[in-house]
Amino acid sequence: MVAIVAIAAIVIVNPFKGGSSSGGDDDDDLRCLLRVYGNADMNNYLDNDDLAFIKEILDGKNAWDPVNNPLADADCDDKITQNDYNLVSKFLNGQKATMYYLDWDDEVASVDYPLGNQLAGANGIAVSFTTGLDIFRILGYFDDVTMMTNSDIAVADIDPELYPGIEDVKAYSAPRMRHTADTYEMFLENNVKVFLSEKKFLDETFITAVEEDFDTHHFNLIKLPTNRYMDGICWEDTLVTLGVMLNAQDKTAPYIEYLEKMDEKIADVTKEVANKSCLIPYFADGYDLSPLYLDTHGTSGVYTADVYTTELLPLVSAIDLKTADGFGEADVEQIIAKNPDCLVVAAFGYATSKSWTEDAYKAQVSEMCAQFRALGYNKPIYVLPFESCVLAGPAFALVTASMIWDDSISSDKAWKEFHSFFKDFMDYEGSLDDLKSSKFAPWQYTA
Repeated sequence: MVAIVAIAAIVIVNPFKGGSSSGGDDDDDLRCLLRVYGNADMNNYLDNDDLAFIKEILDGKNAWDPVNNPLADADCDDKITQNDYNLVSKFLNGQKATMYYLDWDDEVASVDYPLGNQLAGANGIAVSFTTGLDIFRILGYFDDVTMMTNSDIAVADIDPELYPGIEDVKAYSAPRMRHTADTYEMFLENNVKVFLSEKKFLDETFITAVEEDFDTHHFNLIKLPTNRYMDGICWEDTLVTLGVMLNAQDKTAPYIEYLEKMDEKIADVTKEVANKSCLIPYFADGYDLSPLYLDTHGTSGVYTADVYTTELLPLVSAIDLKTADGFGEADVEQIIAKNPDCLVVAAFGYATSKSWTEDAYKAQVSEMCAQFRALGYNKPIYVLPFESCVLAGPAFALVTASMIWDDSISSDKAWKEFHSFFKDFMDYEGSLDDLKSSKFAPWQYTA
């Protein structure tokens, strides 16, 4: 059993690394999500403003501040020169170049720019999790995904109505969910040129093989997270950064605008509601309360999307697990004794599965919720489909807030935002009522 300790909410406000989409600045701008070197003004677009920023440094009108504007150094040589200006010009013109970026360890990594050039002919993309599919769908490269590893569900079980063409995507399951040099060789054999995964699944032998062989095969490993918040960055950074790498900023602009809008709405509707304590039990097919798994903060600054999304709201975790990524077993009686104001059950692997109908999914999760009731927990229980709380997180959080603080927050307005996200970014064609009853929607256990 993993030890648990009581915690308070942690708020990180920094224009580059933040605990939520907003950096908490007075002007309510989003924190910098675009991690590409060349993003001189540290906003979320690579554009002519970045050229102007660099030019003013070259002309002596401004001094370079490497602390607040580190990405102005486009070629990563620790100084601002004409070469930085020329390199950003190449990016804006879609010309071939090496593009540097800050990876999940805040270290310099690189890709071939424009990344889409690597996908010519039979070459393809490999992803982990359906979130990876969603990211490339938004960016217009879904049809280039040819392999999938370590998914939330078996690739053969992903619903083709949600992901048309998924039946053509090859599945690969790495032994013990660790990608080694053998995985790299398998990718090369299958013409994979781009891989988006999670750091925890990558063995050092895989990373070494990619780096040592790069000049030969130009295999682009994207060292940015998919489903996890990693000490300041998450899937939002990944989407915006990949949009520039793929020369597809026209696709990321609407998502950035969505984040800006939702950040403002969440701040507005929650500014006068009282904080509540919560816990996030993790549930998937075959799970029950023995053992009980929780998603929390952990000790390393890494945690999952359900934790990130709930913390967009005034919800404070009642405990924290002393595990690296905050996921682990906990004693159910101790959880009940904490008596948090609500439980937010993270249901994993149902929303995208063709094997689970809405009724069957809710029936199985309700059985788990009933166990909490049997143990004497009588406060509200909400259910969060894990797959919906990643890219749709802010809209998802707004709907959840309208349930938790139902006397203060408009449910109708929240659901409309949730529906808009799915229509605009997930190619969803159903009505609002269809979405409300779907496996993607949050719901409250009421039995």
